[in-house]
Amino acid sequence: DLFTKKTQDFNMKQSFTRVIGLFVLPIIIMGAIKLSSQQGSIQGSASSSNGERFAVIATEFEIAISSVKNGSRTVDVSIPVKSITTENWMRDVHMKMSIFNKKFPQVEFSSSTAAEIKSGSLQLDGIMTINGIQLPHTLNLSLDDLGQEFSVKGETKVSLEAYQIASPGMGPMKVNDLVQMTFDVRIPSSDLQ
Repeated sequence: DLFTKKTQDFNMKQSFTRVIGLFVLPIIIMGAIKLSSQQGSIQGSASSSNGERFAVIATEFEIAISSVKNGSRTVDVSIPVKSITTENWMRDVHMKMSIFNKKFPQVEFSSSTAAEIKSGSLQLDGIMTINGIQLPHTLNLSLDDLGQEFSVKGETKVSLEAYQIASPGMGPMKVNDLVQMTFDVRIPSSDLQ
């Protein structure tokens, strides 16, 4: 019958897509580490002029760390603006519709480093891009070798004004300029070879 034929066609398309994915995906990610929200968190806090503090959370992100080439690695972080929440739907709607430029749906950070991945502190200098504005930015990291994986923690502050982001709210409810961000991700040690 027609339903059975459509189901078979759909299953064939899915199988074909999986087979193509099995061949193409390793080519795309060979020699690189891909991390997402399953391996950690990127979150922070902001405050308003009346002293209210609230969370700023990236519910989705991707971190790509290249293999070593010519003595250095690249680190690229991408956060979809749509995934950023302050746990207040009204504030989130205002932020996404009025504050961020819709032409630039990602917050990005890119860096190249020759530093060895080992326990200790690491300063990662790079470029942060928000709303299409690129500015030098430094992430201060703490790396800890846990045997099977590396723990990477760090923090940074982001100035809304520097990226031409109008502070949400008004009067005493207006969000202060600096947003504190922290990150905590785990990298399997086997991926760093």
